[in-house]
Amino acid sequence: MRTARPGIRQALPLFLDQWLSAVTAAHPVLLAIDDLHWADQGTLDTLMFLIAGPSDRRLGLVATVRADAVTEGSLLEGWLADVRRIPGVSIERLGPLDRPATSALIASLLGREPHQSLITEVYGRANGNPYFTKLLVEPLDPAAPSLPPGNPARPADRSTAFLAGPASVCPTGYPGAGCWRQECSG
Repeated sequence: MRTARPGIRQALPLFLDQWLSAVTAAHPVLLAIDDLHWADQGTLDTLMFLIAGPSDRRLGLVATVRADAVTEGSLLEGWLADVRRIPGVSIERLGPLDRPATSALIASLLGREPHQSLITEVYGRANGNPYFTKLLVEPLDPAAPSLPPGNPARPADRSTAFLAGPASVCPTGYPGAGCWRQECSG
């Protein structure tokens, strides 16, 4: 949205609203937005417009925000304060995966039960971050007893997410992950 011409920038929320109304009339839609903390004001305004749209529209929105990106006086702090006031919006803080959830994620990525030493090492290195766990484990041989030397330090934690709108989608792929649920209308 930063590079859009002013006329397009003003028309985009209306276009998206009309398009989503047509698509959601046929079936429920879930929009997933990662790293919302990188959004500019125009993007946040468009999302606010969509979130506050018709209550009978079968649209869910899940967005992730790094907890450390929501600082006092930040653009995102004000936006989240406003979006909280909209009926049907839930903002949740997700904690890191615990060791059993990390073990289950590693097993699903490797296609077999992992070595306990690998679980210990990955859990210690990833600090419960599912994304980093995936990055550490995906290139491994399923029988690997440990991580190869030289893996990078862990990334910043993504720990805040929210869902807006009438959706019945609940991410259950990772035990211990948070989820938000609101029944579909229609």
